[in-house]
Amino acid sequence: QARERWQYEFQLGGVRHSKYCLGPDGQPATSRRAALAAEAEAKRQAMIGPKLPRAADLAVAQIADQLGDIWIGGAQWPARQRHLREMVAFFGVATPMRDLSGAMIQDYIAWSLKQPLMVWKGGNAKKLGHKYADRLWVPHPGGKLRSASTVNRYLPALRAMFQRSYDIRDGHGQRCIDEIPKIEDLKEPKRKARPVPDDILIELLAMLPPHSVDALKATLFF
Repeated sequence: QARERWQYEFQLGGVRHSKYCLGPDGQPATSRRAALAAEAEAKRQAMIGPKLPRAADLAVAQIADQLGDIWIGGAQWPARQRHLREMVAFFGVATPMRDLSGAMIQDYIAWSLKQPLMVWKGGNAKKLGHKYADRLWVPHPGGKLRSASTVNRYLPALRAMFQRSYDIRDGHGQRCIDEIPKIEDLKEPKRKARPVPDDILIELLAMLPPHSVDALKATLFF
């Protein structure tokens, strides 16, 4: 006990470690037992410290893997998996998250708008298995490209990667990125209302089965 505060000091791998003993709440230890616990935690951190990557070195693929471990098995996992794979392929497996700039994000959005719209060919993805599910997605036969609304479905995965990177701290308290960039959705064109003409509506009411007629009449109230 030095200067009325508990302090540890030990040697590990030729390196001297000496600091005041702090509890889990960051407050100075007030008893010998608490001081010994702080010393034990400091030794543990010193032993594993060299094995832990620096937060600033975390790459795009590593962050995507961490999100995959969180999202796997969920209802939206197949779509999220495609989105994460695209982010890794575009930005690069080994690119540090810290290096992703606003210009690179805009480059991705511009590139994404030029990609072909993929449509479901049909088939049982579960039967084929996870490895071959992508065979059921084919480019639109009409050559359509992604719309703004389609690109907006990919952006949440990119936002989640930045949020995850910001939340991570290494053993020294350093964050992977210093701030989360703002990624806004693209403007989506509003659909124009195209009501069915009255004369066609009258013909449909005479042709449709009773339950469809009831449903059609119900929609007229909205």
